[in-house]
Amino acid sequence: MDTRTKRAGAWSVGAAVVVAGLAAGIVGISGGSIATAADPAPALAEKGEYVIDAVHSSVLFEIMHMGVAPNHGRFNDMSGTFTYDESTGAISDITFTVKAESVDTNSKQRDDHLRGPDFFSVKEFPEISFTSTKVTKAGDVFRAEGTLDFHGVSKSISVDIRVTGTGKDPWNNLRTGFTTEFKVDRTAYGVDYRPDVLGTEVTLTVSAEGVRKP
Repeated sequence: MDTRTKRAGAWSVGAAVVVAGLAAGIVGISGGSIATAADPAPALAEKGEYVIDAVHSSVLFEIMHMGVAPNHGRFNDMSGTFTYDESTGAISDITFTVKAESVDTNSKQRDDHLRGPDFFSVKEFPEISFTSTKVTKAGDVFRAEGTLDFHGVSKSISVDIRVTGTGKDPWNNLRTGFTTEFKVDRTAYGVDYRPDVLGTEVTLTVSAEGVRKP
């Protein structure tokens, strides 16, 4: 065997040893099966439960005053959950609760009156809540059927919900938002104070942002 042949053979053996060494560092043999040294983390499920972020959510209401102009207010304390499926864009299993005492119309005197027996009776009925029982796709929105509990009365209602966006925040939390606007007749829930002064129809606008649970 000439010198060049010996050198080529030596290089072949050396390369085989190096490749074998690299392979040994990447895979391990255990019980006859081959496994990677570091298995990838499991993929995040496409469907998950979200918790309402009250700081970035809002509940607004509008009611006519003396037939002259719409007056507005809000609730500042809210909570809830919902399920969102990234693969289909579907929202479901919605629960949403506001604390009646958190009503805010930018007038302490009026807010105290709203918390009293003429309106919300917050000591007797501290929460206003909605729980969905069925959600179906209706064109570009989702129609949520469910129960609205307000002022000691439970009634079935249907609201149209639009998913407004989804994405990760700077802390790698996945967030999804939705919005809905619907009307209720306050007198149907036993809040019938001065219909000659205040409209009986109340428009509610809910904008909610949820953070996905780990």
